[in-house]
Amino acid sequence: MNNLNDLVNEFEKMDNPDARYQRALISKYNPTLFMWVFKKDLLGSLAKWAIKQSPYLYPQNLITVLDKFADHIEPYFTKENSTVGMRKFKVLELEDFIEANLKTIPEYLDWNERINGRDGVGVVTRFDDDFIDLGALVRNVAHDIYDTGSPFEETSDLKTGSTDR
Repeated sequence: MNNLNDLVNEFEKMDNPDARYQRALISKYNPTLFMWVFKKDLLGSLAKWAIKQSPYLYPQNLITVLDKFADHIEPYFTKENSTVGMRKFKVLELEDFIEANLKTIPEYLDWNERINGRDGVGVVTRFDDDFIDLGALVRNVAHDIYDTGSPFEETSDLKTGSTDR
């Protein structure tokens, strides 16, 4: 293997469910790679993982959180700051961007609090503690986007779709 892209391609060929995760980790530490992300990618992935991680059918105030998150990230997706509703993120920056914009939303932070009134440490099962691990949620949202997209080299020509790999 001559370079990072060869390593990524080898992981993708593996019959291994963790291959995409490994690809994301490799991409995450390569500062020359970036991804183009739509605002709807972020909102859709947040909704998906909030529902999947909630011990209930869906978390309280889901629509409020989505609305406030959309408002928070809107300035990053305006014509002045993005290209056609997309924004370029270095792969390493995506998790930080998601977390920074979510942690200012009180209803989102409430998801990390137990509703059932139970205190203390216990064995966590789906029916035991009714909170969402916000760190895991942010990672799942970011990795969902990594899995559906492809990191590009900084030299990519978006008009032709070439990634110079």
